[in-house]
Amino acid sequence: MKKGCLCVLTFTLFLMFTGKVEASSCSVSASSRNVTVGENVTIYVKASDLTANISSINASKGSITGLTDTWLENNTVSATLRATEVGTTVVSVALSPGASNGNGEIVNVGCNSVTITVNQKQTNTQKPSTNNTNTPKKSGDNDLSSLSIEGYEISFDKSKTNYSMTVPYGTEKIKINATKSHDKAVMSGDGEKEIKEGENKFDIVVTAENGEKKTYSITILVDSKPIQVKLENSEYTMVKKAEDLPEISLEHETIKLNIEDQEVEAYRIDKIDYVLVGLRNKEGNVNLYKFDSYKDETKVDYTPYHEMESGIVHLVYMVSEEIPNGYEKEEIEIGSQKVEAYKRPNSEFYLVYGLNIETDEKGWYSYDTKEKTLQRFMKAEKESTFFLDGNSKYIYIGVSVVIAFFLAIIIALSLKLKRKKARFIQ
Repeated sequence: MKKGCLCVLTFTLFLMFTGKVEASSCSVSASSRNVTVGENVTIYVKASDLTANISSINASKGSITGLTDTWLENNTVSATLRATEVGTTVVSVALSPGASNGNGEIVNVGCNSVTITVNQKQTNTQKPSTNNTNTPKKSGDNDLSSLSIEGYEISFDKSKTNYSMTVPYGTEKIKINATKSHDKAVMSGDGEKEIKEGENKFDIVVTAENGEKKTYSITILVDSKPIQVKLENSEYTMVKKAEDLPEISLEHETIKLNIEDQEVEAYRIDKIDYVLVGLRNKEGNVNLYKFDSYKDETKVDYTPYHEMESGIVHLVYMVSEEIPNGYEKEEIEIGSQKVEAYKRPNSEFYLVYGLNIETDEKGWYSYDTKEKTLQRFMKAEKESTFFLDGNSKYIYIGVSVVIAFFLAIIIALSLKLKRKKARFIQ
């Protein structure tokens, strides 16, 4: 019997001293439940162990402003109801799907409603009593009237409580400037802040006169160290995100490269076996470059990528391994882009090599400097011109020397034979 009593006593003490289990909840309250027509009522929405988005807030009578599309993050937010009709008005709040608790688990939580009685405004001709001992109602205004980061632009809305922005690499400090909406509210979290590379989060907390708190959060992302590239005495910064790269016409995919231990997004064009990266110049313009070192890390090489459109031809400029015989190499401008081309002396036509985007064919194209047009280099003209690379030139010269040597021997033997024949006749 004594043992049974001991068990009951132990269980009772366990219930008494066990901590209260906190559950996710959303509650709606009002600064006053009894008002007259024309007065304003502050509506508070409080979240406990809950992160959710307010999809709507409605009143059966009267007009209500604020809170729509506002995030709740274990805090309290407020809206204003203006009483416009005599009677009873019900204020209800709806949350968007996807609310979660502090553990990131999806929860199905609804907010209660609050009922407010609106009375007819009465006319009172009597002078107010000087002995009125009623205590003034405390304000529930916990809004900011302004929020900014010194030196940067931020789009502030008092109903929006979350902000984010990126600052350049090397930034060590920022200054948060904020102003409270009500003079009797208490604000903390503004002022100068130290930041480091990566993500930095700061909270500005506003406590209303009645004790209700509201938190504005700012996330500052300090950019990683820029990748500097030097080409022909000019300095460039490598673009890391594909969204900042110029568009191209050829079919491609976005890939990720590791350059100087940083992730860089680039274009991969299988059709011509190109990998393109973006380089930004000092003026802020981004151009694409063929990045050859992804194949050979010992060789870092950047070749400008050009798409030329002239007449009916849409061409991707490429460097040819062939050298047209009898042509001289020059740098010319086609469609505001500088490329290497080949030209015969006193000719108005240049040869450029590239891939036709419409036909997927590589070859030589003739560029008319007067009409500013490109057209396929005709086969008959090409056959009448020898295209020799560096090795072919040496082979051609060697064969010519050998032929000349044998011709010299034949001529010498022929002359010797003639002299012998002349002596024999004598």
